[in-house]
Amino acid sequence: MRAVRVLEPGPPESLRSAPVPVPVRRPGEITVAVHATSVNPIDLRVRNLPSFMVARNKILGGDIAGTVEECDPLSQFRKGDRVFGMGAFYSPIFAAGAYAEKVCINEKHMALIPDAVSFEQAAATPLVALTAWQALKGANVGPGQRVLIHAGSGGVGHVAIQFAKSRGAHVTTTCSADSAAFVRSLGADEVIDYRTQRFEDACQREGPFDFILDVIGGEYEKRSLAVCKRKGTYAHIFSAGWALHHGMSMGKGVAWETWEALQGYARSFWSGPRYKLVLVQPSGHDMTAIARLMKERRLTAAVDRSFPLESAGAAHRHLESGHPKGKVVIKVLD
Repeated sequence: MRAVRVLEPGPPESLRSAPVPVPVRRPGEITVAVHATSVNPIDLRVRNLPSFMVARNKILGGDIAGTVEECDPLSQFRKGDRVFGMGAFYSPIFAAGAYAEKVCINEKHMALIPDAVSFEQAAATPLVALTAWQALKGANVGPGQRVLIHAGSGGVGHVAIQFAKSRGAHVTTTCSADSAAFVRSLGADEVIDYRTQRFEDACQREGPFDFILDVIGGEYEKRSLAVCKRKGTYAHIFSAGWALHHGMSMGKGVAWETWEALQGYARSFWSGPRYKLVLVQPSGHDMTAIARLMKERRLTAAVDRSFPLESAGAAHRHLESGHPKGKVVIKVLD
């Protein structure tokens, strides 16, 4: 089968298409013919890691959208079902290998794609939707509450806006001015241009926030905690991908980034809002709930641009080049 592999650390051109063996399914797994996958920031970071930190010829990709080719006799799925989900937790070791024509994946991580949803839209959904869904879970966000979502035009942010609005919340988001119309179309009530405005000003006008979703970290953490209600929730997107992205870009190690996050958690435990570290996990149960919202047209995963599998390098370069509105998708099978 065709697959795109990381042959050596380096620029997007280090991604190469080549034939590889078809994966062998194990009990509890389904074999999925991959129609589309998407590019996430962790893919860019893993691509640049030294060879000793990643498996040789690693196949990237964790978001999966495709059709079932093989499954157990008592599986919840049947051959030909359209399914989507996220593979085992993103890391240099456990990426699902979705930059390929076929994957074998734990069926408990997958859900049925609603009929009206394309494979490209489905592929744009799992990681970002699961992250936003699990961040909001247990936060008791509801009608009339004030929510602040950073980077609202990005992958996680644009989905989180829709989830918060579906719960009846008033949503404020930060993004660049050229993304304002996009986030408003998703339901954002107030848009703050992070280049010219401070989100603290919105707090001074309307009061502190009940829930804050932060996918940026760094100085945003302290600034966000300062405008969150004492009994509110500050959700910090924390994963191997987040730590690699921010730790490496800021010249820090992952261990240091982890220590900083734990310090923030401890400070909040004693004197501030609830500090929630969000470590995204694959979940077919959550994906089924997300699929229901998509079927009801209360959630749309925006596709910024699609690339064929052989142009995975170009897809990486496009994500690196700026701030796509929504997700960058890779089409694998027609």
